Amino acid sequence: MSTKSTSEILAERGKTHGDFGDNAEIGEGIMALLTRGSSFDQLTQTQRHALRMITLKMARICSGNPNERDHWADCAGFATLALERIQPEHPELPLQSAPEIEEWLHILQWP
Repeated sequence: MSTKSTSEILAERGKTHGDFGDNAEIGEGIMALLTRGSSFDQLTQTQRHALRMITLKMARICSGNPNERDHWADCAGFATLALERIQPEHPELPLQSAPEIEEWLHILQWP
């Protein structure tokens, strides 16, 4: 079994993830806008981290392959992780499980 070199892995990821510099510029730009929100300081560490991860995926969508299913599923996943952590404090919020998210993506006929 052969192991891929770092340069081979980066070239492969570049096809789906886009240019690393572009991702940094887009992702950090989105985060800079989010920090200007009046409620940003009220976010928990977990919520801020989920937003940062979602912005990373958004940057990859916009600079890489926008049809890469994993990018979209990861956005939903990070949002779900944040929601699961606020659910006990806010039982009125509906909690979507991963299968329900997958069903929603299927209904939207996402690739």
